[in-house]
Amino acid sequence: SDPLIGFDGSLTVNVAWVEQTADSGKREIKVARSTDGGNNFYYNNSISETGVDSYCPALATYNDNNIYVAYKGGDSIYFTRWSFLFSFAPPESISAGSQSPSCPVMLTGSNGTIYVVWSDNGDIWFSATSDSGFSFSLPENLSQTEDSRSSSPRIVTNGPYLNVVWVEEDIGNGDIFIATYTDNGKTFLQRENLSRSQNIPSVLPSVATDGKDHVYVVWEEGEHNNRHIYFISDPWRDGLPIL
Repeated sequence: SDPLIGFDGSLTVNVAWVEQTADSGKREIKVARSTDGGNNFYYNNSISETGVDSYCPALATYNDNNIYVAYKGGDSIYFTRWSFLFSFAPPESISAGSQSPSCPVMLTGSNGTIYVVWSDNGDIWFSATSDSGFSFSLPENLSQTEDSRSSSPRIVTNGPYLNVVWVEEDIGNGDIFIATYTDNGKTFLQRENLSRSQNIPSVLPSVATDGKDHVYVVWEEGEHNNRHIYFISDPWRDGLPIL
């Protein structure tokens, strides 16, 4: 996976990447940390579970000295955080019952709530924490679709609202769905099919917010050699082709 970079405070740089160990051949997650804008990295260590093949990290920060890393290790999603001991806490699995999860997607909300989303066993799952990662909610199935495979989750927050988009691969030959929660992911509001493209495949969704009232979603739609970019600004409006 590509190296990741994040900032928590002025001149504080955090870099995460995957490295293959020489002895076992398994992969591990490495993090380097600098407090002088990258001139010197005083911390450079493996942060993943020892002996577990670990890869595809997600990196998030919140204000000063709050650095979070989620990653896939074996058949679990792991999470670790920068601790007051000036090192990363031992990683913990947050995907109870998972079988073969995808790479995680993670972000922090404006109030510091941490959200982690992944796909597993044909569904989209998420877990959240409001105490800097000391305790996570039990994983919740937010796609809840029968006889369809859910994949490619993307996530964005807008104040207390959590919005997750994904692809339902076996509905309409691939449709884009969105689920919205409030109360920092605690209360479900709605689940909508955004593309409603019948037998035309829709793939590769992205989601963003203006920080106020609107959520914006784009995706590719069409056969492989004739795809267009579609855009929608609210879940109840039809997607419009823009390219």
